[in-house]
Amino acid sequence: MLDGGLQVARQFIESEGPDGLRPIGRPGWRSGMPHMDPERRRQTSEARIADLERKVAQQSMLIDFLRRAFRRVEALPHNNIKCGGVASTERSEP
Repeated sequence: MLDGGLQVARQFIESEGPDGLRPIGRPGWRSGMPHMDPERRRQTSEARIADLERKVAQQSMLIDFLRRAFRRVEALPHNNIKCGGVASTERSEP
């Protein structure tokens, strides 16, 4: 026996057919936000674009900073210390 939700879905499909089901995804996103008037949709889109542009600028600045920092670290002199190498000073006598 089907549980309540599946039974309701089955009855709906039998009466309306598969075309009566809502599309996959969040409502409004695929159809261009039909629940909003055109002016509000434009304002929302412009605000979203501005947010994304700010985020891209922040990430670009961070990448530039990290590149400069990495170049500075690479430019530092490397000490070629090897394990088991000869000590720079001799052992003191006890």
